[in-house]
Amino acid sequence: MVADLRARMGQFASWRSVLIMFGFLFVNFVFMSPVFGLMPVFVEKVLERPPFFTSIVVSLNTAVYGVMLLVGGVLADRLGAKWTLVLGFCGAIAVGLMLRLQSPVLLLVIAPVYGLLFSFATIGSRTYLARGLPLAQMGIGGAYYFLCLTVSMAVGSAIGGRIADTAGFGTLGMVAIVAGVVLVPLTAWLLPSVEAKRDESEPAPEAEGPKASFSDYLALLRNSRILSLCGLRFSATYFYGTMNLLLVLQLFRLTDSVTFVGLYGSAILFIISPTQLVIGWAADRYGTSWPVRLAAVLVLGGAVFVTLLINNLWGLAVSGLLANMGLWWFSGLYPKLVVEAGSAEEQGRLIAITEFFWAVGILGGTLISGVLASVFLQLPFIVCVIVTVPMFLLAMMVARGYHRAPDSESAAAG
Repeated sequence: MVADLRARMGQFASWRSVLIMFGFLFVNFVFMSPVFGLMPVFVEKVLERPPFFTSIVVSLNTAVYGVMLLVGGVLADRLGAKWTLVLGFCGAIAVGLMLRLQSPVLLLVIAPVYGLLFSFATIGSRTYLARGLPLAQMGIGGAYYFLCLTVSMAVGSAIGGRIADTAGFGTLGMVAIVAGVVLVPLTAWLLPSVEAKRDESEPAPEAEGPKASFSDYLALLRNSRILSLCGLRFSATYFYGTMNLLLVLQLFRLTDSVTFVGLYGSAILFIISPTQLVIGWAADRYGTSWPVRLAAVLVLGGAVFVTLLINNLWGLAVSGLLANMGLWWFSGLYPKLVVEAGSAEEQGRLIAITEFFWAVGILGGTLISGVLASVFLQLPFIVCVIVTVPMFLLAMMVARGYHRAPDSESAAAG
């Protein structure tokens, strides 16, 4: 009975730290998120540049994001998840500068800085989650994590679109700068360190083995289990990169309303959010097999219908919802999938290498689609349908447990 009480108290302490992290992450993403959905509109409406310029900006941001993920993975395994996250929260200031300065040249300069900081926010928060909760709760933990992201992005998208329409993108940028200046020191002061929870009877970190290094990534890439997760991450997010660039822009062209685009982004995220909790609970209760399969079906089906209904406003909106739902389900399942693939001590690097392929997928989808859209609008989405076929096959492999480490069932995340 005493052991059970201690276990419950330990779980409460873990969730307390993770919930505090969720709170800071939510507030941060409210101010960082408008740049995700409104960048194509900002570039076309304010800077008066074509979609190809947007693809360059997004690609610069994503390229730096992808490379710096690898740095963030080593940083999180050495410096700790908390301080990596604190550095990442400076990204709100970068967002504000991009929207406030309204210069094409400065946008090309600041976008890579934002990519660097956003990579640290991603790795810091994901590693914090992986070390703060046990494997048996990572399904629902991952669902809450991405629920936090989706709701914060939904709120940010709705508010950001409205502010941009009524007061201008410059005002929106100033709000983001002020938020970043306040949020960073507050996080450093109030966020607990999950690394500090080590039991005194355990060996010190220095005695655990070699320090994390960049050479570890080569070993991970030689592991076919890890490659299956990387391939799934790439192929799914190639489609997401295309939608991020062209779906938003097409909806704007069909409606001529920034407010509609912002509200659409908000609406689909609010619809997706409760379904993520169901999927996370199911992954903990019944395993990740059928949730992964269902997400793959939605992504592949969404890619097909978006292609067919590209010029139909409501058909495009519904198809985009289905595709986004599948993609966000994958994202919610990934924390558990990655924890199943390796030990707690290497979670920073495992998260970094899989998220690196997320960045490569976004980069490929954004750059290639920006070029193909100049031929005709459906072409980049046709390519997406082709790319999502291997995604579906990899999802079937992962659903059968191909990615799991032999001792994943007994692994703990912190």
